[in-house]
Amino acid sequence: MDRGRLAGHMQRPMATPSPCTGECRVGAQGICRGCGRTLEEIAAWSTATEAQRAAIVKAAMARRPAPDPRKGSPER
Repeated sequence: MDRGRLAGHMQRPMATPSPCTGECRVGAQGICRGCGRTLEEIAAWSTATEAQRAAIVKAAMARRPAPDPRKGSPER
């Protein structure tokens, strides 16, 4: 197979990794309890630019609750 021809069809890895924690549960406010993203942000992730992904991660992190020191993980 011609690797040069296929190289243009391969996606580059994105610098901003997905904040998904695998704990996909959307609460009453429409925010995932695992990663803190809205449903709209989750849907937009695959086509978002690096700048958009960075903004999504920043917003999601601000929505996540602070860790409960008694439990060692965020209160959900």
